[in-house]
Amino acid sequence: MKNKNKVVYYETGDELTFTITGHREKIKDQIKSFVGDSIIVFNQHNIDVREIDGVYLDKKNKVWYFFKYKWSKLFLFAGTGYLLLDVINTGEFDQKTMIISGSLITVGVLAKLLISKRLKVRKGGKKLRILNL
Repeated sequence: MKNKNKVVYYETGDELTFTITGHREKIKDQIKSFVGDSIIVFNQHNIDVREIDGVYLDKKNKVWYFFKYKWSKLFLFAGTGYLLLDVINTGEFDQKTMIISGSLITVGVLAKLLISKRLKVRKGGKKLRILNL
């Protein structure tokens, strides 16, 4: 059976962007230290890991979902590239090319707007844990 655990190690000095249960505001702060296996000490406050209900994408955890966040760029480039190549090859704007290119660009914009950059942390799903190594 494949291991479904995805592991990212945050260390003292790393920045973490997250939300707390019951609050929708995004908090971005630098980790100062860890206390035991449940408290993260930041510059401004101390947070129990169980209070964090969402973590925003950063360079460390984005590798989990590499292609999920590439859809928007893929469709934008495909639509723009298709239009440019057709105009270069034919020398004119074709109605069919505009429809296909416009559709690809629209899908890219929608993907950018609809795919959330917030990873939910919850029971039975993604978990946030502190490991003292």
